[in-house]
Amino acid sequence: MESPDLCPACGHEMQIGDFPFCPHGSGVQSVISDEWVGGRVFENGFDKPTRFFSPSEHRAALAARGLEIRAKWAGVHDKVMSRWDAPDATTLANAAILLTRGRKTADPADEPIPITVTKVARA
Repeated sequence: MESPDLCPACGHEMQIGDFPFCPHGSGVQSVISDEWVGGRVFENGFDKPTRFFSPSEHRAALAARGLEIRAKWAGVHDKVMSRWDAPDATTLANAAILLTRGRKTADPADEPIPITVTKVARA
């Protein structure tokens, strides 16, 4: 009879935290720190450049002023964000089709909800 601490396929001596399949390794838990070593200086939202040593400290200082961190699209050459708040005409048409399908249920009383999608031009 084999020892319960040995892998029946390769004979590896199992330890607590080892993966139960070959090749064996151990799981790793990590903690994501809420700390900026040396701090980071922010100018937006404050009267003068202010150094913070953690994201939570920065969010709390903004919240005390009634502010929050927001992402903003920087234009057509923005490589980080897309213009999600102003989709093109094809996307709007496809959304309208999806929304008018309704849901399929056994209850005939459930009717699709009429929805109108309107594109608003922004200045």
